[in-house]
Amino acid sequence: MMRNLALEEGALVHLQSASLPIATFVKFEPQSTEFLEIRNPGDVLAKSLENIACLTKGDVIEISHSHRRYDLRVLEVRPGDAVSITDCEMEIDFAPPVGCTQTVSQLSPPTTGPVDKKDVAKPAEGAGDSAPSASGPSQPDV
Repeated sequence: MMRNLALEEGALVHLQSASLPIATFVKFEPQSTEFLEIRNPGDVLAKSLENIACLTKGDVIEISHSHRRYDLRVLEVRPGDAVSITDCEMEIDFAPPVGCTQTVSQLSPPTTGPVDKKDVAKPAEGAGDSAPSASGPSQPDV
């Protein structure tokens, strides 16, 4: 969070409360082609979003999976430029990763469809990949 806000330790922060619309759609752009190696990116993302309350267009969020970290830029959110993602069902989409040489039609997107953060299955202890989500069928390996 401090990196996203360009803050250094000990810096003063002024906070202001805001009411945000509930998210219906979010589009992410992985910042590395390594993101394509994740077998169930939608499930991994949904699990990571449990710790995030809102998203703003232009944000870069970090998700962790199998002892690796991946940055995702928020390209688009609906119905506004900032949305609440707490206890909501939203559709997610992925743009091709930064540095990807394939065209969009050659890529099989990691996941598209509604994601209900409330229904994400918890991964088994020590498991390398997330368990399938209760929100839909698993996606093919990428």
